[in-house]
Amino acid sequence: ISYSRETVRELKKRLREYGYRPNRNDFIGTMHGFCLINILEPFAHLFPQYNVPLPLKIASDELSNSIFRGVLSSMGIKTDEITTKQCIGYKMSINRQRSLSAIGLSQVNVQIDAFEEEAAKRYEERLEKAGHVDFVGMINSATLMIREQDFIKISLEAKFPWMLIDEYQD
Repeated sequence: ISYSRETVRELKKRLREYGYRPNRNDFIGTMHGFCLINILEPFAHLFPQYNVPLPLKIASDELSNSIFRGVLSSMGIKTDEITTKQCIGYKMSINRQRSLSAIGLSQVNVQIDAFEEEAAKRYEERLEKAGHVDFVGMINSATLMIREQDFIKISLEAKFPWMLIDEYQD
C-alpha cells in the first residue's frame, strides 16, 4: 500500500520485471484504493453509524471545492477576496483538523483551532448532505471502522496476513 499512484505504478512495474504474478489476496495500490475496495465497499452497508453515503460516490474536486468555499463563506471569509494559495492553506488546515478529530486516530496532543474544527464539521455535514465522500473522509471512515469493528479486523487479517505500507509518514 502506498500513498501515491506513481509509486504504485513503479512498484507494479518492478514486480512484473521480477516475475511476480498477482493472486486474489494481493492488493497493490494506494491507501485510498485499499480503503475503498477492501473496507468501505464491502462493509459500509453493515455499519450505517459511520455515515458513509451509499451508493458510494467520491466527490469531484469541483464539488469538494464548491462545498469548501461555501463553508468559508458561511463563516465570514470572503472567498472572492482570498488568493488561491490562501484557499489551499485553509483547506489543508481544515483537512488536517478532520483527520485529527476522528476519535482514536492520533495519540498526539495537537492544539485544536476552533475555527478549523467548526469548518471541518460544516464541510463534512455538507458533503454528507450531497451524498458524497472525499479522500480524507474515506481514510477517516475506514480507520474508524477497522478500530471499532472486530468483524472488519478479522476479515482483513484473514485476507491479508501481511501488509506492507510504503510512505506511511505521508
